[in-house]
Amino acid sequence: MTTIQVNKSFTISRDTNCWTVRQTFMSEPIDGGEPKQRYRLLYYATLEQACKAIIDRSAGRCYNLEEIIMLLKGAVKNLTAHTAIEFE
Repeated sequence: MTTIQVNKSFTISRDTNCWTVRQTFMSEPIDGGEPKQRYRLLYYATLEQACKAIIDRSAGRCYNLEEIIMLLKGAVKNLTAHTAIEFE
């Protein structure tokens, strides 16, 4: 299974049934403890659905349109670099 690193928070992978998005995040500290790195797995039927979900979740943390544009440019760069290596 190939995994594509989209940015520091998201990866996309595909198996025979679906596309899986892995979102990494820091959990809130419980009872004064330390925050822990956690992840959630999200499942989508198509690559388009997976990409839209990543854009939607990532754009929610942006303060303005310029940050969203930079976010998208970075994701496209990462995906393009991966594709060039994978299929050359």
